[in-house]
Amino acid sequence: MRSIYSFHPRGTGLLRGLLFAVFLGCPAAGGAAEEQRTWTDVQGRPLKATFIALKDEGVELRLANGTTATVALRQLSPADRQYAEEKAKSAPPAAPAIAAWPTEVALDSLPETKTIKEDAATGEFIYETEHYEFRCDAKLGTSVVREFARIFEASWLLSSKLPLDLQPAPEAGREKFQALLFKNKEDYFKAGAIPGSAGVYMGGKKCLMVPMESLGVREVGKRFALDRDVDNSTLIHEITHQMMNHWIGKLPTWYVEGSAEYAAAAKYRLGRFSLTRMGENMVEYLRQNKGVWDKEWTMWNVSHLMQIDGDTWASAIGGGGSTAMRNYASSALLTFYFYHLDDAGDGRHIIEYLRDIKAGTLQRLAAERHLMRGRDGAEIEKELAQKMRRWGLNLTFAGGAPPSSKTEVESTSSR
Repeated sequence: MRSIYSFHPRGTGLLRGLLFAVFLGCPAAGGAAEEQRTWTDVQGRPLKATFIALKDEGVELRLANGTTATVALRQLSPADRQYAEEKAKSAPPAAPAIAAWPTEVALDSLPETKTIKEDAATGEFIYETEHYEFRCDAKLGTSVVREFARIFEASWLLSSKLPLDLQPAPEAGREKFQALLFKNKEDYFKAGAIPGSAGVYMGGKKCLMVPMESLGVREVGKRFALDRDVDNSTLIHEITHQMMNHWIGKLPTWYVEGSAEYAAAAKYRLGRFSLTRMGENMVEYLRQNKGVWDKEWTMWNVSHLMQIDGDTWASAIGGGGSTAMRNYASSALLTFYFYHLDDAGDGRHIIEYLRDIKAGTLQRLAAERHLMRGRDGAEIEKELAQKMRRWGLNLTFAGGAPPSSKTEVESTSSR
C-alpha cells in the first residue's frame, strides 16, 4: 500500500508569477462554477479562482487546477481588494489545514514498564506502560514486557500521528487501554475469542485479548523469551480497532476494517512503521494473504463494499470460504485509495469526512459530501484500477457472491 504522495503547492507571489489556464488558452478545470469568480490584477489580467481566506500576507486563492496561491492585496484591483475584505468578514472560519502524511512513525526508545501486581496464588500479573495495562495469567520479566509493549505503544503512536485526527483514547471508564494476555490458547478461546484468531478486540469487554504466542512470547524452561521475528500484522489490526473504539459505532464496516488493514499492511519493525512505499506494500499484502499471485485480483464493487454491514461481515468470517478474505482486502484497497490516491493524494477528503462525522453529521451524508462528491462507484473503480497499475496490479470488480477465480484461496481470515 505505498504511494507517491502529491500535495497542493502553496506559494506567495504576484499574479504575474502564476501560470493561469486563461493565459495559456486552456479551459479551466475543477471547482464548482458558483464558487469561482474572475479576479484581475492591477494590470487588468484576469484569473478564475475561488476565495479561501484573507491573511496578513495576502489573499489565498484556489486556482482552477486545484492548487492554491497567496496573492498580495496590493497586486489586486481595488474592486477585488474590497471583495476579499468583505468576503473575509462573512466567511466562516477556515477549516484546519491538512497535515502531510508521515513517511515514518517510530518510538524513540523502548517503552518504560511498571510492575503493578504479581500474585502467583491468584494467577494475576499486571504490568503497565504509558498507554497500556497488560493483565497476564503468567509472570513475565520486565525486559520481555518492554519488548512486546513496543508494538502496542508504536501502534498507539501510528494512530496518533496519521493526519486523521483520530485522537485515540481508552474506552469510557478506563484510564489506560487494556490487553488480556493468555499463556495458553485454550484459555484465550474459553474467554470468548473467535476460533482460529490470533488476537481480537472485544468492544463489550473494553479490552484486547491476545494469546502470548501472537506476541512472540514463548516459555523456555521456567522463564519466558521473546521472538522478535513473529508476524505482528493481525495484532496491529486489532490494536488499531482499540485505538478507534470511540469511532467504531459511527463509521461504516468497510472503513473500520480497512483502516485496521492499512495499519497491518504497513512495514513494522521494532517500534517503527515505514509508510514511504505504501503502494508496494498494498500489492505485497495481496500477494501474501489473498491468493495465488498472477498480478490480477478481483475486488468487490465499491457500491457493494460500502453497503456491507457488521452482521454480514461477521457471518462471512464464520462461514468460511473466500468471502471474508475478499471483504478485508477490498476494504484495505478502498481505504488506501481514499488515503493516497483520491484527488490530490493527500487524504484531504477522507479527513474532512471524519471531521464531519465528528461534528455530528450522519455517516451517509458525510460520505456523499466528501468521499463520493457526485461520483458513483464505477467512477471510483475506474480511477482506482488505473492508479494501481503503477504497481503492476490489474484490478477487476464484482459484487454479490464471490466470482470464480484461480486467485481465490478457500480459507477464512483470522482477523
